[in-house]
Amino acid sequence: MELQALRGTSDILPEDIPRWLSLERTIRRLARLYSYDEIRTPLLEEASLFRRSVGETTDIVQKEMFQFEDRSNQLIVLRPEGTASIVRAYLEHHLDKRIGFAKFFYCGAMFRAERPQAGRFRQFHQFGVEAIGSHSPWIDVEAITLCQAMLSACGLPQSRLWLSSMGCKPDQLRASQKLRERLSLHRSSLCSDCQSRFDKNIFRVLDCKKESCRAIVWKEKTSPFILCAECQAHYDQVRQGLHSAGISFDDTGIFARGLDYYTRTVFEFRAKGLGAQDAVAAGGRYNHLVEELGGPSTGAVGFAAGIERLLMAIPKGTSDSSTVSRHGIYVAVTQPTLIAEGFRLSQQLREKGIAANMDYDSKSLKAQLREADKVQAQYVAILGEAELAQQSITVKDLGQGTQRTIPLDQFIQEMSHAANHEQ
Repeated sequence: MELQALRGTSDILPEDIPRWLSLERTIRRLARLYSYDEIRTPLLEEASLFRRSVGETTDIVQKEMFQFEDRSNQLIVLRPEGTASIVRAYLEHHLDKRIGFAKFFYCGAMFRAERPQAGRFRQFHQFGVEAIGSHSPWIDVEAITLCQAMLSACGLPQSRLWLSSMGCKPDQLRASQKLRERLSLHRSSLCSDCQSRFDKNIFRVLDCKKESCRAIVWKEKTSPFILCAECQAHYDQVRQGLHSAGISFDDTGIFARGLDYYTRTVFEFRAKGLGAQDAVAAGGRYNHLVEELGGPSTGAVGFAAGIERLLMAIPKGTSDSSTVSRHGIYVAVTQPTLIAEGFRLSQQLREKGIAANMDYDSKSLKAQLREADKVQAQYVAILGEAELAQQSITVKDLGQGTQRTIPLDQFIQEMSHAANHEQ
């Protein structure tokens, strides 16, 4: 019998490597522009990690994990997703105490024992980001903006952003009751998986890809999630932030992320040509996961994208040859009302290929200056009410110890010139 790769796995041959390397370079370049640091976690983890985080009733835990006992009878799994592993590493190495707010990106293999189909394998590869330590809706905006930038720079010709909010835990309890009431008369018409999900994890019904179930679930085309005032305000700020960043989205559809840890913002980027399961990237907020794994109560948001699926949707021959700025600029604002303007300036810097970072949690200027020094920014651009009134911005060169004031309308041009001169 001729030896073959196991079903659901594939070889990446030499002629395929250039596309993979180009995509990986693009991911790393953009992650660094947004000040996300690379992290790598083991392929092997304790099974309990995913049972506690992803959820006992999810398909991943019930059907898809590759698990086995090691020689000491410990139940081990090949990691099926990246978020839980990164949160585990964040806590194990006390990064919550050492650095507090942390921004990570990763790229690596994942494993799920699911039926192989278009772009979905038992061993597959993902890239993604996780921002841990903030409840600010601007982190949601940044993560979504970065996701779209990565997909576009990798050569995806067109994608559609679907946006929603699953609210907080009390919101989800009310939504689950409402959804069960809505679907109770149609339960017998749902597929066997959805009938099982009905009592265990009703939100997974929203994510079913079978046309018969989709026709029932989507019939009313209204979301079951009724948000509390705080969650609605968070969601409104996310949408306003995306509008200000020039990112269009569809928030009219019914969908939900099926993993138990999601709260508030959830999103998917969907592409054509991949069939019913057309999501190439997806993510959202998980404000309770760190605490549920033994850490402090803190907000977090992230996303992941399947590399094989993305390569299927990208025309061959597409590549990215942009270079990376080694230094960067920290945009510091003196009060919360200036965060939107700071974000706008950061985006303009990133579009010029200049690494930019900023605080979204209204820290003091002194704390922001310390943060800029910690992340080794070359410059700090300070924007306060006085500067805004004079249409100027103060720029400190942390390397040279100098400071100057620049007209606001010349800021991007001068920083671009300075970055090019340093390179």
